[in-house]
Amino acid sequence: MSACGEATKLSVPVIAKRRDPRSPLFSFRRTLWLTLVLLVAVMLVAVLELSGVTGRVSPEDRLVAWTVCALLVTLAIAVLLLGRYMTQRSLEHVEIQLHSLIRGEAQIEPFGEPVPDSLKPVMGALHEYVALVYSRTRQLCDQKRVLDHQMQMVNAARRQTEAILHSLGEPVLAIDSQGRLTMANAAAGRLFGFQPDEVRGQAIADLVKDSDLAALLAETPVVGERRRRRQMERSIGSQQCARTYKITVSAMIDESGTVQGRVAVFHDVTREREINQLKTDFVSAVSHELRTPLSSIRAYVEMLVDDEAHSEALRREFYRIIEGETQRLERLVNNILNVSRIEAGVLSIHEGPVRINEVALDVVSALAPQAEEKSLVLHFDADDALPDLRADRDLLHQAEMNVVGNSIKYTPSGGQVRVATALDREASRLTLTVTDNGIGIRPNDLPRVFDKFYRAENGAGIAGGTGLGLSLVRHIVETIHRGEVYVTSEHGRGTTMSLRFPVPRGGERHS
Repeated sequence: MSACGEATKLSVPVIAKRRDPRSPLFSFRRTLWLTLVLLVAVMLVAVLELSGVTGRVSPEDRLVAWTVCALLVTLAIAVLLLGRYMTQRSLEHVEIQLHSLIRGEAQIEPFGEPVPDSLKPVMGALHEYVALVYSRTRQLCDQKRVLDHQMQMVNAARRQTEAILHSLGEPVLAIDSQGRLTMANAAAGRLFGFQPDEVRGQAIADLVKDSDLAALLAETPVVGERRRRRQMERSIGSQQCARTYKITVSAMIDESGTVQGRVAVFHDVTREREINQLKTDFVSAVSHELRTPLSSIRAYVEMLVDDEAHSEALRREFYRIIEGETQRLERLVNNILNVSRIEAGVLSIHEGPVRINEVALDVVSALAPQAEEKSLVLHFDADDALPDLRADRDLLHQAEMNVVGNSIKYTPSGGQVRVATALDREASRLTLTVTDNGIGIRPNDLPRVFDKFYRAENGAGIAGGTGLGLSLVRHIVETIHRGEVYVTSEHGRGTTMSLRFPVPRGGERHS
């Protein structure tokens, strides 16, 4: 039985000095006194015999007296042995109870068998001590149960905290006042390249490769900074794949106001910073794109107002330039508005049967002057028998205009741009393909060419733009017309852009 098991009530017997009426006849003390009395009687008889007092007694009486003495001696020895037996038996009983107590099987019970009087004070003190030990043990068991309950609550709170931390997508580090890692979630392990469960208790300086960041995390705040949260932005990672994090470091303070450590939360703001930069670049690009046609329109209008066009042919040239710049300005504004409307889901769609060859021919005809200015060869290869598409003609025209216009802008003088239409009967897809032999797209830029506001570095210096054209193309083809856009490119050798549209069943063919 455990010491912390069921509560035990100990009654400490008071060993009185007066005789216990329930005590056995042959106690150790009684047998001892009886033996002494018998031995004294024998000694008296022997003394009388030796002193000659018994000389006047007849031999028969003397024989009886000595016989009685012999019997008394025998009785005294028997009584002495009996007393020793009783004492040994009592001591064995005490020994058995003590061993039971040591094994935790039972407590010391009141002794129902004779105990030597000389041992009664010792046994009484021992009994009181055992009772005290049991009482103290019970108190400790109660305290242990309270502590176990508190520990269970602490462990439950710790497990809940760890579950919350591991469910967070943002890296979190907990560091004690000695600069050692006490807790980290999986996101922090991925960020700094360690297993959270394996590095607990290690110095943060050994886990974070950035020495400045490690020193900042392990730094113990001074008294005046105890209740302050510090926030900073740092770039973490290699130069090729560095990401920007907004780091919030908070001090952990106990009830006495002592700083026990710090908790650092890393919020990835890389995308936010990129978006902010893209917005800045977009505003700059839009401002530049708007300023150029507006400046051109204003200049030619001023020349017309000042009557600087002295001939009808020159005035017509001015009008043509103003018209072209106005159309350019209109396309730019339409791109910006359409992207916003498509993403907001408020763009009005006017679907109807559309002949893609007619739309492609209109685009090629409209952009032919730009191709001629750069000495480019602009081809159009049309499949003569294509079904009509169920599409919004104006949006389709705008998508094709952006794709063909990009090829013209990024193809050097003397190059070629080929526009072709075809029908994939097996896949039930109608494809418009625009191929050029221009500067191409670098492999690292290829996955992002359709991102809003994104412009490849190698193309930014060749032609202006807002980075909205291809984003609008993808929205028009994939979001509105449920088609697909594919691009393949080899840097320095050209690009192929394909717009694929699903063909409705039973679509009417035309030549």
